[in-house]
Amino acid sequence: MIQKTFCAPKGRYTSVTLTPSRLGKSYSSKLRAVGMRYGEGEFLPAEKAEEVCKFSGEKLFLSHGALFGVLQDGTFCSLPGEVSYYGGSGAEGIAAYAPKGEEAVRYVFSEAGLYRIGNTSLGLVSGMVGGKYAAVHHERLFLAQDSTLYYSDPMGAEGWDGTGYSGKIPLTPVGGKIVGLFSHGGELYVFRENAVFLLGADGSDLDFRFEPIEYGGGAILEGSVQDCGNYLVFATADALFRLSGKRAECVRSRSRFAFSSPMHICGGGAYYASVTDGEHDLLLVYEPERDLHRFLPVKVTALAGNSEGVYFGHGGAVYRLGGTGRLFPSSPCALEISFIPPHAENGRRLVAVTAAGEGHIAYTAGSGAERATGSLSAGIFTPLTRTLCGGEIFFRAEVEEGASVRSFTFHFREDV
Repeated sequence: MIQKTFCAPKGRYTSVTLTPSRLGKSYSSKLRAVGMRYGEGEFLPAEKAEEVCKFSGEKLFLSHGALFGVLQDGTFCSLPGEVSYYGGSGAEGIAAYAPKGEEAVRYVFSEAGLYRIGNTSLGLVSGMVGGKYAAVHHERLFLAQDSTLYYSDPMGAEGWDGTGYSGKIPLTPVGGKIVGLFSHGGELYVFRENAVFLLGADGSDLDFRFEPIEYGGGAILEGSVQDCGNYLVFATADALFRLSGKRAECVRSRSRFAFSSPMHICGGGAYYASVTDGEHDLLLVYEPERDLHRFLPVKVTALAGNSEGVYFGHGGAVYRLGGTGRLFPSSPCALEISFIPPHAENGRRLVAVTAAGEGHIAYTAGSGAERATGSLSAGIFTPLTRTLCGGEIFFRAEVEEGASVRSFTFHFREDV
């Protein structure tokens, strides 16, 4: 936030400039970006949605470039509707096991069992009771069920009979049941409701070693943990956390949004989650690398993503996020800013706004019960349709497709 002051015949004028890098870091400023994304020092309209196929279901899975889903009747299928696999009801996810030099084999895991995905059918893997979370780590497949961790033979995702190097690890009740399992950065992370630890599990070694991660942030929501590049991101009832190495830090309060029910979450280059702000259904996008978050204006009915892309269900179809522009033709691209200007108690009034960037913007400005609405063009000093008292300022800018915003400068007048 940059403040400039100058004098004029009718009073003392002050300008306050808000840029993307300063929002939220001074003058109690807050930002809510809907249908927008962060470029290099500017805000741009967010990703477009491209329809892939028709789909009605509540689960999507993405694995090694292939998309799968679970239909409303429980049928597991490849998309876009090429093959329907019967069995595997209650699928929780897909694990791809690829021994060195061999083609990856995909497995559907559920609490009812582990299934190998064939060309036209699912094959039940004998000896494995099933699991809710899975991870491939050092040539082993790990599965988690409640408070028990199962592991396969090395180099053999279908060896679960316990005669070789497979087996299980019953965990103590302390910490709660397992709510996430990820191989990340060469380590195997095990998330429990109230604890996080690393499991040393290299090759054929059965001398498993547990190393706790310092964490005291409250109960971790089941299924909220996702791999997002250099970070693992997870949620509690009150906040978002990001974890890198052996350090977990709280990065966002969730006081302004709540996860939807049922909850849909996926990872990839960012953390995606279906949320509601009490009035609208939204898709939260949190970027842990830059510690930035924004929202896409869409109600999702299913969600899948990784470094290969992000797919979501909406209105009886599956869409892929890609390109730039409006999510849908009628979707808003808006920035909502609130801040307390310096010396607001001195009777200053907001009289004009200047936007740096490109294109046209429709705005609504407010302070207390007062409101001003109008439009402005980037680069032009624009007086408001009515002046506003200089308490906490609310400013909503709807940006047209193709436009960009680098900063907003708010001009205040104090009579002297």
